[in-house]
Amino acid sequence: MSASQSGISLVELMVTISIVALTLTLGVPSFTGSKSKMQRTRAIVDLTDSFALARSEATRRGVAVRVCASSDGATCTAANPPAWDHGWIVFTDIDENGSMDTGTDELIDAARFNAPAFTLTPDATLANGVLFSGRGLPSAAGQFTYCDNNESQVYALSLVGRLEHISTGTGCP
Repeated sequence: MSASQSGISLVELMVTISIVALTLTLGVPSFTGSKSKMQRTRAIVDLTDSFALARSEATRRGVAVRVCASSDGATCTAANPPAWDHGWIVFTDIDENGSMDTGTDELIDAARFNAPAFTLTPDATLANGVLFSGRGLPSAAGQFTYCDNNESQVYALSLVGRLEHISTGTGCP
């Protein structure tokens, strides 16, 4: 009478572990690239939407509306230059003083990014935010540079308040 054995041999186990290790080695870097691309898309879409919202709300309400960098989702960042990569806010700026005043100004929208894997750097004309007049026109035109570990992209805010992609490069400046 012979006893049959069930189970796997050491060779079969080692082959299985090798295949799993190879799959993870090839799959994880591509997942990281996908995550960076999703975060970049979200940041740029949110920024574009925020400028469009500020423009339309300024026109609809007939008052000044500001978009500025914000790390807490409630006030403009006071750092010099402010870090736009943690987020920004859109609010009515009735007295056009650059800060959200309790009682007179209203928070319209906020975009927040926790532990961003990118930088979003405006040029000097946009660093402290953009004020849209009651007619929907921005106070300045300028550029934002989005940069992560894969590439850099430059977006321009025009004098009519539209954010448009103008160039893509490799690496960060």
